Amino acid sequence: MEGCCSKGEPGPGGGRAVTGESERRRETGPGRLTRFLPGAALLAWCLALAVLVRWPLSYYLWALPVDSNISLHILAARDLHAAWNPFALSSLSFPDAIPFRILAWPVVLVAAVLETWLAPVHAMNVAVIVGVACQGAALVAVGRVFGWTFAQVVVAVAAVEVAPLVVTLLANSQLENIAFLSFCLIVWGVDRARWSGWLAVSGGLLVAGFSSPYQAICAALLALALGVLRGVRALAAVVVMIVACACLIVTYYAPAVAPDARPASGPRKQIPIWDDADLPSLVIPDRRAMNREDVSDLARPAVRWRAATHPPPVVHLDSSWRVIPPWRVNYVGVVLALGGIVGLWRRRKDRTTVAIAAAGVLCLYLSLAPYADFVERLSRRLGEMSSWSWVLEPMLAMKSTVRFLTATSFALAVGAAHLVRRWHAVPVGLFVVAMIGDALVRAPGYWPPRCAYVDVAALQRVLGEGPVAVWPPFHPEFITVFQVLAVSTGRRLALCEPTWVGRDASTQDLWQGVYRPDQNPEAWTEWRSNPNARTGRVPGEWLRDAHRAGVRYLVEMQREPGAVPPESVLPRERLALTGDPACFPGFCTWDLARQLDHSAPLPGAETTESGLLLLRCR
Repeated sequence: MEGCCSKGEPGPGGGRAVTGESERRRETGPGRLTRFLPGAALLAWCLALAVLVRWPLSYYLWALPVDSNISLHILAARDLHAAWNPFALSSLSFPDAIPFRILAWPVVLVAAVLETWLAPVHAMNVAVIVGVACQGAALVAVGRVFGWTFAQVVVAVAAVEVAPLVVTLLANSQLENIAFLSFCLIVWGVDRARWSGWLAVSGGLLVAGFSSPYQAICAALLALALGVLRGVRALAAVVVMIVACACLIVTYYAPAVAPDARPASGPRKQIPIWDDADLPSLVIPDRRAMNREDVSDLARPAVRWRAATHPPPVVHLDSSWRVIPPWRVNYVGVVLALGGIVGLWRRRKDRTTVAIAAAGVLCLYLSLAPYADFVERLSRRLGEMSSWSWVLEPMLAMKSTVRFLTATSFALAVGAAHLVRRWHAVPVGLFVVAMIGDALVRAPGYWPPRCAYVDVAALQRVLGEGPVAVWPPFHPEFITVFQVLAVSTGRRLALCEPTWVGRDASTQDLWQGVYRPDQNPEAWTEWRSNPNARTGRVPGEWLRDAHRAGVRYLVEMQREPGAVPPESVLPRERLALTGDPACFPGFCTWDLARQLDHSAPLPGAETTESGLLLLRCR
């Protein structure tokens, strides 16, 4: 092998040379990635791809994505900006904050800082763009490790920022699972093997862990793979850093999945199934998922073109607000997969490449369900040891093993960059266009992401300032409406969270503040045996307490949106309200200072009507 030393021969410092290092370090010349490389061009490329993959939200910053996750990220950033309390969320629980743990810390933190100058929705959209651009910019550090040319870095940035996996994650607003920045820090840090390098490895582990526990496992496996191939001392240092970072991460997130932290209210759900990957869907998109009835119109090219070239629609928020259910994050892309595998095979003699590929294969293996088997066996062995519960609870909560595929996608991106090492500009350009087209057109999460401007101007003019109470009682069917209402109005919400609701509860009964289990004997038995069912406050007491705490208005979502004229269906006698509300499309509002009768008698927990129970609020 050409270079200063070959495999097995002493290096300049007396140590052993690493296979592949001499080859990549001798790659110098006008086209090589050196400090004279025009960094501005790479930065512009990273930003341009981030704007593209997030379009039209990168232009219409006031628009809100229509998905089930983004609103909670915005509320977390808003609360963090207001109080800098990473352990509680106050926007959906007035007057007392609820215990809460933040995911996607890097993006949420950037959004919280940007809220100094921007509105919460604007700040989050800008933060997502910055976060995606940083994922690509971090590839420059990996490029220095491998001695990549400018063209190779361009390909790697495109393979990371516009990967099919990233397009789907952005369509779901699962920002916590985009952790390529941490992978780049780990690769660069282990290669540097100095104090600054180990600091970068620790930073990468923490960035991944405080983004998502799934990505913490991916980052730890990548660091271990690199450490194994670097020697015993490097491996020992990596293990120490992993243990130290894991203690911090588990300490922060474990209370959120502890048994006593799980709410006892709301309709009971079945135990979540393991959402694992399957091999065919890695390179063949699941057309059944893409052609669901609720989003079938998104498959038409004309609809996509209109969404990309027209401003987002203006919508009124009401109880009919529905979000697009999350797409399954499974497709890694046929172009990226083929190019990445060939590129990794070509550089199979390079130790760093082998380590990255090994971590990608191991995460792929875990995503196919072995992680589930491992955790279940571990829980059976340690289930009776209470001292291990703080470790088992977070692991048992990680059921969506398909999220481990981010490490696989990262390995394929590195392989794609290796593939174009000696290519000319035209083939490189065609390869980049093919990768981007495959991601934007064939990924299960449709691009461009559906978004809308939520018009609450009429509601804002009525409410004035301060927190507001919301009716109907809390229910999973309405949770996204509550979140969007808090985001759009910028107010804290006082919600009636039932202490117990049977699984057969209807939305009509919830609107009336009651539950009718007379048709379900099992529900009666469960109600009698559940101590939570008879605790808490009746809705009238809840509303009076909210008014005493500083709530001036009650906002009632209309159960039949679009009714002309708008009308209230709220059970005013149970809440001791008098008069008529002010109604407009989507909502009715009650002025508690004038319409709440604190002296009126309230119904008890049960009524004389057979089979009718009055809900109780926490």
